[in-house]
Amino acid sequence: MLREPGLDCSLTAVTIPGGKRAHHRHTTSVTVPRRDLISGLQLAFEKGYVKIARRMSEAPRLIRELKAMPGEGAGGEHDDLVMALALACWGARGKSVWSQGRLTGF
Repeated sequence: MLREPGLDCSLTAVTIPGGKRAHHRHTTSVTVPRRDLISGLQLAFEKGYVKIARRMSEAPRLIRELKAMPGEGAGGEHDDLVMALALACWGARGKSVWSQGRLTGF
């Protein structure tokens, strides 16, 4: 449905398995293991590339979801915001938009 309107943007379908290997099926579809997404998000936080703006309306919920994540990012009941942020970080790393310790291009 997102591709139908002919928006001027690039879309990539991401499948998130519990496996250990990422692979590209074709240019518009990729498989990225959950642990890779979560470890990439952890790294982005550690390096200071990503920070949570306290005034953001969903900040408290995101913080709760982050705190509820089990050890290896096995997933909790509610982790939608964490996974959305992890996917954004994964996508940003793949497009080289990290610049001088800041996420740019958004």
